[in-house]
Amino acid sequence: MNVIAGNDLDAVNDTVTVVLSASGAEYDEVVSLISIAIIDDETREIFVTPFDIEIPEGTSSQIKVRLTSEPTSDVIVDIVQEDDLTPSPSFLTFARLDWDTAQPVILTAREDDDQENDRETLLLTASGGDYEDVNKELTITIEDTDVAGISVFPSVLTVSEESSIELSAILNTEPSGDVRLLIPSMGDVVPTPKILTFTSRNWDVLQQVTLTASHDEDEENDRELLTIISSGANYGGYTQDVLVNIVDNDLSTIDLTPDPAPSEEEETTGTIEEGETAEFDIVLREQPSGDVVVEIASSDESLAVMPSRLTFMPSNWNVEQTVMMISTEDDNDENEEVTVTLMASGGGYGRLSQTRRFTIRDQTAVSVQHSESHPVSVQLWGNYPNPFSTMTNVAFDLPEPAQISLIVTDLLGRTVILIPDHWYGVGQHQTLQIQGGELPSGVYYYRLDVKIDGKITGHTKPMMIIR
Repeated sequence: MNVIAGNDLDAVNDTVTVVLSASGAEYDEVVSLISIAIIDDETREIFVTPFDIEIPEGTSSQIKVRLTSEPTSDVIVDIVQEDDLTPSPSFLTFARLDWDTAQPVILTAREDDDQENDRETLLLTASGGDYEDVNKELTITIEDTDVAGISVFPSVLTVSEESSIELSAILNTEPSGDVRLLIPSMGDVVPTPKILTFTSRNWDVLQQVTLTASHDEDEENDRELLTIISSGANYGGYTQDVLVNIVDNDLSTIDLTPDPAPSEEEETTGTIEEGETAEFDIVLREQPSGDVVVEIASSDESLAVMPSRLTFMPSNWNVEQTVMMISTEDDNDENEEVTVTLMASGGGYGRLSQTRRFTIRDQTAVSVQHSESHPVSVQLWGNYPNPFSTMTNVAFDLPEPAQISLIVTDLLGRTVILIPDHWYGVGQHQTLQIQGGELPSGVYYYRLDVKIDGKITGHTKPMMIIR
């Protein structure tokens, strides 16, 4: 006699009793019972897809969970949270009617400060039904997305000759050991101290460097580019540029002297790099008899001045007041000559005038960044219009796709506008729009950060808002 066992969906062994009944002759009503054990071929397991999973830190991914056999009653699967991995929900319930329906679980990877990938073991534990103590381990790789580098605040500074200004530096990620930042002297700028040391304990604490601008004998504003270099641990060879604008103090003050002859004029000269800023101070030479108004005007729109009017009173006549100038970029390769005229009136100053001529030195070679480790050049053409009131466009060229972000800072280095990362493709004269919003009139600096293959380069230029 052959006995064929049927198939069921649970994972429980079964016992079947076979009744044999005889009839005829002396075997009528003879009965025999045979007990047959059916060994179940289903397994009690927690099935998870996908099994091997990689999640970038700060992001989420989904797995699906089900049982491999029908339970005898409800089964609860608990999902244990790890340090860098959070499951949602943290448990699942399977009934006899839906044990084979996959249920989703969202896994969120936490961001950390190091640059290393992490591996977490996710434990799923079942209870209830016939699934008591059934476990499943899942190995998750958390891909690190942190980019090592140096951040400085501000990245563009303006300082007068024989004056000092502070620069702050910090690391972007936790280092694997001690890291030293070398801040070299460059031209007329001397840093103190010249070396900063960061450890795994203080890598995210700002450290200060004092930059002192020395005096020179010319009458021109200067610009120095400091390159900070890192060394040690996993920070070997990272750099960050700092642009320092030095305002010359040899011709920084214009004196106005009362004179009954209104035709008498004095003239001084200066040089401004195209697309850069400069400033000079105005002060009266003698105490006026009343308020004196000084009107400041530029002869060409390529050089904007602000404010356009200053008032001196008998109480503050000898206190210097500053005039800021910003030159706009053009498409030609010629220097421009611009005259700034100061006209005083009132308080015994008659109609005294004074002029100052400026040469705007053309910079056809716009901001171009090169990296030996990544032979890519990025050109920043500047913003237009400049000056502007409410909105301006920043134009740039990209030789290959890149992530672009932009930071606008005021003259004190405070961030006033932040435009986060956005992908741009290859192309010339691409634009990014800056909304001036409620920002007051003044000079600001914008830094365009270009990220290509994990390497970040910064490109900085000034702009002016006039309300």
